[in-house]
Amino acid sequence: MLKQIGLQISFTKEERRKIQKKYHFEERDSQRFDWMVELLGSVVRAKAWYRICREKEIEELPCSCYAAVVVTLSEYSDRLIALESEAGNLLDAYMLDCIALEFLQKAYRQTAQQIYQETQLWQGEYYFFGEQLPLEYLPSILETFPNIPVQLNSSGMIIPIKSVVYLAELVEELKEGMDDICFACKNQECIYRKEQK
Repeated sequence: MLKQIGLQISFTKEERRKIQKKYHFEERDSQRFDWMVELLGSVVRAKAWYRICREKEIEELPCSCYAAVVVTLSEYSDRLIALESEAGNLLDAYMLDCIALEFLQKAYRQTAQQIYQETQLWQGEYYFFGEQLPLEYLPSILETFPNIPVQLNSSGMIIPIKSVVYLAELVEELKEGMDDICFACKNQECIYRKEQK
């Protein structure tokens, strides 16, 4: 059964400073950064849809109990970033793009909490199409989410851009760090990579 979640995403002042530092924005940019957080927050209409699966739909998936999840910040975040870029406000566009990535991070965590409330199971390993799973399975997985505002365009790109489709293993025990989407990431070259504890 497909379920929808409306997500409410915001950042404390401390979180904003951490995000600003993570993306290497200077201290003097703090006021502008805060304004961009507010601006993006005013247009984002974050939502998630998920369904619990207890049988494998994809042979390469190493688990049989998982959640299929779609998360989006909505088309409005894409439009805002594009407008700033087209106007030549490249720093603002980049700031908004970085902030949108952090909005998605919070959306993942809120979705995981909602799934836990329903199932008493935690999200363990995350599986992304084009990374851990073959990209060619993405259209068939998205077809199981009818009538949602997240689609593939003719080039196979997810629209809105600030959207993601993934599968998440469901486990009984939450291990340290597992609630962070970066926990199992294998991308050693990611500029945002966190040091392993």
